[in-house]
Amino acid sequence: MPSSSSIKHLTRTQIDTTRWNDCIEQANNESPYARADYLDALCPGWEALVQGDYQLVMPLPVKRKFGIRYLYQPTLVPHLGVYGKSIDSEQLISFLQSIPKNIRWIDATLNPSNRVEHPDFPIRMRTNYILSLVDEYDTLRSRYRENHRRNLQRAQKAGCTVNTTIDVREIFQLVQNYVIPRPSLSDSTKKSFLLLMENWMQSGRAQTYGVRVNGTLQAGALFLLDRNRAYYLLAGNHPNGKTLGASHALIDAFIQANAGTDRILDFEGSDLPSLAFFYAGFGSKTEPYAWLQWNRLPWWVRWIKSGSASM
Repeated sequence: MPSSSSIKHLTRTQIDTTRWNDCIEQANNESPYARADYLDALCPGWEALVQGDYQLVMPLPVKRKFGIRYLYQPTLVPHLGVYGKSIDSEQLISFLQSIPKNIRWIDATLNPSNRVEHPDFPIRMRTNYILSLVDEYDTLRSRYRENHRRNLQRAQKAGCTVNTTIDVREIFQLVQNYVIPRPSLSDSTKKSFLLLMENWMQSGRAQTYGVRVNGTLQAGALFLLDRNRAYYLLAGNHPNGKTLGASHALIDAFIQANAGTDRILDFEGSDLPSLAFFYAGFGSKTEPYAWLQWNRLPWWVRWIKSGSASM
């Protein structure tokens, strides 16, 4: 177990980007969300906790409001936490205890491998859905809910066509137009994110899927890819697409293209009943992950913001 003193707090300028990304890529819980370029795009100025020679790392997206530094969960970053080849509960606790004391409010979700039960940390569990794609397509499809199979028939009759070369900007616009809550990104952050995704698509780290009917994009999604998982990150639907089964056709096409591989399709949530029904209908299983809300504000600030859930 690393002691708190062996864990260093680094600002972004002090982080060795190459060693950081090497750690993430070699980690048992590898995630594209923890890569330095992804964090740079969506939460510039992020900080980190680093143990040893980048054996274990923890990104810290930090902002300041009313003079108070706080740790937050950035838009399009579903979870973070501690990453490395082997992480036990004691190591995780040491990292959480090492979060700088001047970060007074913590509202963050941890990656699913970060399991912690400790009275000092106010943890609530949330639900993710994942689907192993190791079986052949016919076997995977046989596990779909009957309602999903009917939606696939509806999509076929409506003339839904799947395209895997959709411009990520078109998908982002679909999400902004019709998904609530909409992604809340500044213009500069949106520009950085879209540029990064274009680069990742060229290098095979990301892929887009879209479903059109008569030329109109009815459903679109951006998948992030690593060696183990495909992350269903940015998904949008035209209002007409919901009645046509367009999203069902999109997910089914991705499953068909990746069936028989050791990849896991990660749906990224959700605790919302309608989305949970949609994800579970493909035969997926639940994967719990932790949500940490930790109030370390001075007592007088706690009194002022009593009843508030976040900064």
